[in-house]
Amino acid sequence: MSDRLVVYMSTESDLKHRAVAAAMKREGIEVEVKGKKLESGVPEQPYSLDESLEGAMNRQGALRRLGVAADFFVTVESGLHPVADGVYGCVAVVIERPGGPAYTGLSIDLKYPQEVLDVVPSQYPDVGTWAMQVKGAKEKDPYSVFTGGRRTRQDTVEDAVRNALTSLLVAEEEAAN
Repeated sequence: MSDRLVVYMSTESDLKHRAVAAAMKREGIEVEVKGKKLESGVPEQPYSLDESLEGAMNRQGALRRLGVAADFFVTVESGLHPVADGVYGCVAVVIERPGGPAYTGLSIDLKYPQEVLDVVPSQYPDVGTWAMQVKGAKEKDPYSVFTGGRRTRQDTVEDAVRNALTSLLVAEEEAAN
């Protein structure tokens, strides 16, 4: 029998599954990740941190209602967010134990080139699809395109997951003391 904990996600995205597993492993938690694609109730390409967070909360609620057995429920919603002089990538993560409170992690990351913003969502539904169709990316990973492979979308998702997971783990440690 495996001593891995089960994470159930509101997505079937392998990239997001890998990011969650990697972030949890950094905290010493070995997991098996499973998931089902659930609807966010927001546009396919959210265009603000608030819209991304709303999508994450909607998916997380749907995830809870599935009634599946898991040690953690996790949702990742990526989007865009306008900031002063440009538009940046953003990630909203919600993580919880069954029956426990939800913890949120957020990340604002790389500035998007205007050439991408000019065609998303008018010609491409999201920047990941743009990266695959225009730049030949193997996954929905515009970050590796923008950074010459120095940073990936998985890296940015892991950042937000770690923010949420840290809050959950600290709360559990405090409750145990």
